[in-house]
Order: sequence, then C-alpha cells, then structure tokens
Amino acid sequence: MIEGRSFDMGDTHGQKDEVPVRNVKIDTFYLQTTEVTIEQFSNLAVPNKQGSENGCWYFENGWKYSQVLSWNNPGYTQGVKHPIVCVSWIDVQHYIKYINSLTKHHFRIPTEAEWEYATRANSTTTYHWGSNPRGLCTHANASDLQTLKRFPSFISNRCDDGFLETAPMGSFQPNSFGLYDVYGNVWEWTQDCWSDSYSNAPTDGSAWLTGDCSRRVFRGGGWGDNPKFARSSLYILSSLLTVQRLVISHRAL
Repeated sequence: MIEGRSFDMGDTHGQKDEVPVRNVKIDTFYLQTTEVTIEQFSNLAVPNKQGSENGCWYFENGWKYSQVLSWNNPGYTQGVKHPIVCVSWIDVQHYIKYINSLTKHHFRIPTEAEWEYATRANSTTTYHWGSNPRGLCTHANASDLQTLKRFPSFISNRCDDGFLETAPMGSFQPNSFGLYDVYGNVWEWTQDCWSDSYSNAPTDGSAWLTGDCSRRVFRGGGWGDNPKFARSSLYILSSLLTVQRLVISHRAL
C-alpha cells in the first residue's frame, strides 16, 4: 500500500514538458512492488487468448519496429521472472479486464502522478536516492558496460550490472517504498494521455485524459537507456501500437 500525501510533480531542471512543477495530492493506493513478469502475464493472457498482438521495437542502427517479434519472442532470451515486454495498450486493457473478472477487484495501471509519487518515495531529487546517476548501478538495470557490448554508441554508466537486456525481479535494490525497478529494466505504461507540458494538468492524482489520447505516457526508462531517461520526473509518449510493459494497481477501498 502506498500512503497518500501531497508532492511536487515535475522538474524545473528537466525537459520542457516536465514543467510547470505543480503540487499534486495523491490518495492512498495499492501498487504492485515489481513489474509484471512473464510468468504472471502468460498464466492469465494465454488461457484468455490475449497478449497475441505481434510487434516490438528493437534497435539496429536506430529504433525499428518488427511485426515478427512479440511478448513471448522479443528477440532475446528471458526467464519467467523477467518483466513482460512487447505489450501493447490493447493487451494491457485485456489483461486487466481478465484479472478483474477473476478477482472482483478494480485493478488498473497507475496514473502518471501516482507513478511519479511512488517512484520518488518522498524524495525531491533526480532519483529516489539522490542526484548521482551512478546509483543506477545498484538500483536499476539501465545502460552500462553490458549494454556497450552490443550497442557501443549508447551513453552508459561506467559500471557493470551483469545484465545486457532485462533482469529478473529483485535483482536490484528497491526504493524506500519497497518498489523494485522503478527505473530501468523496461518502460512502464501509465493511464495518462499525452500533452506537451503540465499546464492545466490535474492536481488530484487522477489521470489526465485530455490531449492526444491516441498516445499514452510511459515512464521509468529501460535496460538500454542512459541516466537522462531513467529518472523520477521524465515522461515520454507512445502510440497505442507501441509495445512496452505494464504495472497494475488499484485504489484503496
């Protein structure tokens, strides 16, 4: 359970779409402590015949989209405790609907405000441990010397976490809220539609469902991302067909 309170969302030293910084009130909510694993997704998605949309981004002299790759064949080896990847917004909605039908709970993906609040864990710095990006070496699976073995042009921390692509859950230190992989490993979906600034954004922690809703916001950075993209306040956009992964949450009753 994540206890609610008010916090300042955004970063005056970040990108232009991370301002204006505003105070947001978050209600108490529940959040899964890890990213959704292949085991969790396949146990529910496969019997329900969901998660079958093919397509995945990969890097080869630039980012490219492949219709051949999919969540159970992303182009590299994963174990059942690794986070699910190559999951579209549509797959996410099917997955959540099926979970809710089984459990009778109201699971959903977090709002962008809830995600940043949970990731910050009451911190006000660039990362939940402070402002030194080298903390990613112990707290996150982000771009490092392993990444440079395959992608020598990437910007990386000069450390080696032992993982070239995704890492299994619990491989890195959690934040003070007990959440793992809030940075790195794989990008995380949020509910919010895309807007190019926080002007007129909600201040009650709810999802911002105006703007360009053909695109949604995702957060946190992935295993190949440099420290610029794996931090608390950064957000980027995705089309509805862009495939990444999900985190499931629900509000306290």
